[in-house]
Amino acid sequence: GRPEDVAQASDSATAPFLSEALARSHREELAVKEIAPPQRGGHREALEALAEDARRPWEADGRAWHLSETTPGGDPREWEPAALEAFIGLAADALEAPDADWADRRYVTLGRNGDWLARACTDQRWDVRLQIRAPKGIFDQATLERQLALPTWDEIEGLPRYGRGPRVRLHTRSRDYDLITVWGFYEHEVRTAAFQRMVVRALAAATMDGEVAPE
Repeated sequence: GRPEDVAQASDSATAPFLSEALARSHREELAVKEIAPPQRGGHREALEALAEDARRPWEADGRAWHLSETTPGGDPREWEPAALEAFIGLAADALEAPDADWADRRYVTLGRNGDWLARACTDQRWDVRLQIRAPKGIFDQATLERQLALPTWDEIEGLPRYGRGPRVRLHTRSRDYDLITVWGFYEHEVRTAAFQRMVVRALAAATMDGEVAPE
């Protein structure tokens, strides 16, 4: 029980001592401070301020994000990061752009007037997907395959990825442009003269007012 109750008990041997101790002790009322409820919306505003300060990794250092050794899913990137750098360098030179936009989770892009003209999708394990928008009709599938001469996945020795289809595709369904997609892997494939001519021709034509005759 409470010390005061024990001190008044007649059958307790410690009651006299406890009563004397209580008489000598200093007492005061316990002050209970009331806590004001949080202002309405204060917690939400604090969280929003914190979110604004926290930058996503691809926004903080996009180049490091896209060239890192692992994909966003945690798998190792098997394709060569230098292949991405080579492609971005070629596209930037063709567009006379200082650099690409690296601040996206999946894509590194170059463009003009709010539209992308060249981009690379980097979130896959076995390939970096290189894409270019070209004016309609200046390329055809057979010519691209012959000029780039990219081996199929089956033809690359020691690579546990399989496929007999071409690693370059020309998509012509869009009304405004043809889309070239290359499944990149090695840097040296991007640095060939044929690959460079394709990039320069597609992007130079895409930024010109006049038409470019097909090859």
